[in-house]
Amino acid sequence: MRPEPLIHLISSHLDKSLSESFRRTGSLFAYVFMFSLGFGITIPAVPLFARDIGVTYMGVGFIGVAYGLSYTILAIPLGGLSDRVGRKAIMAFASILSLVASSLYLFASRSEHLILIRAVEGVAWAVIFRLLKLHPLTSLQKQSMDGRWVYSHRSMELDSH
Repeated sequence: MRPEPLIHLISSHLDKSLSESFRRTGSLFAYVFMFSLGFGITIPAVPLFARDIGVTYMGVGFIGVAYGLSYTILAIPLGGLSDRVGRKAIMAFASILSLVASSLYLFASRSEHLILIRAVEGVAWAVIFRLLKLHPLTSLQKQSMDGRWVYSHRSMELDSH
């Protein structure tokens, strides 16, 4: 066999797989941008909104704790659920949950409402951020990783989410 056809076959396969990879990466970047923008808008707005409805400083602290606690506690079980149900289904559910929680801010009138909304957002963002961190690993390895391991390993990190 002459080397030219083999090289042509390999290069055409690489071109096809690279274009598929760039398409997936582009949609992932759009997803990350959209939700990070919403997340970035929410973070400074919640304390201001809480002040406007008369929440005390302690209440604002509880709002932040509700988010962090739900984020940390549910990361491991949600990782196992993503293994059983599928990452796309869990990601779609988390996206909808995040949008619903963000919309509920319009109806919040007490600190308890804000605490509950932030806890729900913590659940949604635990899924979104962890699956986004898992995506590069799984796309590079071509084999499925156990989501419970990644969630348990990454849930203990101290990050800004």
